[in-house]
Amino acid sequence: MRTAQQIVDQTNEIARIIYASRGYHVPEGTEFHTETVNRHPYETQCWEAACEIQELMTQTDVLDALEELGEEQETNN
Repeated sequence: MRTAQQIVDQTNEIARIIYASRGYHVPEGTEFHTETVNRHPYETQCWEAACEIQELMTQTDVLDALEELGEEQETNN
């Protein structure tokens, strides 16, 4: 069974692949799921598509994994 962090990391990698297929490059480690004011619309679209792919291929809800990570971070603080 994968951890929530592994699910989020894999989904970010899928988003990175989709983004690259559009001719763009983002640095390794870019987190497409984080909210930023200057987020490019393609980055948002790639994250959403990656979440759909994750759900289709693994029956995993990425938003549940993000919620779990948030709860883990709160518990550890």
